[in-house]
Amino acid sequence: MGKKTKYRQCYLEKAVEGGLVSQTAWIASKYATVGSTVKIKQEDDTWEDRWVVKSVSSQEIDEPIDIHKAIRGHRKNTGDSLSK
Repeated sequence: MGKKTKYRQCYLEKAVEGGLVSQTAWIASKYATVGSTVKIKQEDDTWEDRWVVKSVSSQEIDEPIDIHKAIRGHRKNTGDSLSK
């Protein structure tokens, strides 16, 4: 069995025409170093590069949370997804 990847939440910035854009993402701990440049996988499964790590959380987790899956599960468990 292989070594499990650990993740850290990072604040990232990228220079674009007209300024900077930023986002927060869970990235593998081995790449979570302030000042490093990383590629981030987008929702459409494409990779976007040149994101610079600006800050790194001290908390390390085994698997990032899929927020969309968590919301769907909550709605299903509470009945919020039912028609009114």
